[in-house]
Amino acid sequence: MPSPDSQPSASHSASVSLHFPCEYRYLAVIRETALEVCSRVGMSEFDCYQVEMAVDEAVTNIIEHSYGGEQSPSSELGKLGYIVVFMEHDDGVVVDIFDHGQGFDFNDHPISDPQEYLAKGNERGLGMFIISQFVDEIDYQRGTAQGNRLRLTKRV
Repeated sequence: MPSPDSQPSASHSASVSLHFPCEYRYLAVIRETALEVCSRVGMSEFDCYQVEMAVDEAVTNIIEHSYGGEQSPSSELGKLGYIVVFMEHDDGVVVDIFDHGQGFDFNDHPISDPQEYLAKGNERGLGMFIISQFVDEIDYQRGTAQGNRLRLTKRV
């Protein structure tokens, strides 16, 4: 896990770290945790819901694309699934999501323009657009010692 002094805010007050199996049914717990952490730092209700949706979209993409769908919790204990770390700061929230799935080259995936995307008749695939619109910063590192890491930052 990253150390508190490596975070973007000078004042790190609390963090919550949760390890989930690679199953969609745990998304509700992640969404509720996102809302709670965001409200604790004084974010508006609108901003809290934006973080909730961005984190939900990111984790859904990890399950679907990085792991290729839900995985059995019994296989390779400790490496299967993903870890979500919510960090409260005086100026906002940082969410780190770690996984050991396939990963991808974040910078080689352009964010789709929703108008063009929908004009082509597509109905799915706007996750990166949603995430980019709902948080202030996105940082992705593939293959760190803790696995692939997606960091989402939202300021108050």
